[in-house]
Amino acid sequence: MVYVLMFLPAICSAVALAVSLAYGREKSALVIAAVAAMSVFLLVKDTLPLPGAVNAVAVAFALTYLAISIYLAVKKRKERDAKC
Repeated sequence: MVYVLMFLPAICSAVALAVSLAYGREKSALVIAAVAAMSVFLLVKDTLPLPGAVNAVAVAFALTYLAISIYLAVKKRKERDAKC
C-alpha cells in the first residue's frame, strides 16, 4: 500500500495516458513527450529520491503528451470547421 501511495501520481499519469491513447489522440506527440520526460529526469535524478523522480517523469510525460494532443485536436477541429 505504501508503494501505491508513493507512486500515485505516476499511476494516475499512466492511466490518463492509456485512456488518451485508447481514444485515438495524436501518437506523434509521444516523441516530444518522451524528450520532455527525459529532460525532467536528468534535472531531478540527483535531487529527489526515487519515488519523487519517477513521479516527476511520469507527470511531465503525461502532461506534455496531453497538452500537445489536445492542441492538435483543437487545430484539426478548427480546420475542419473552416472547410464547412
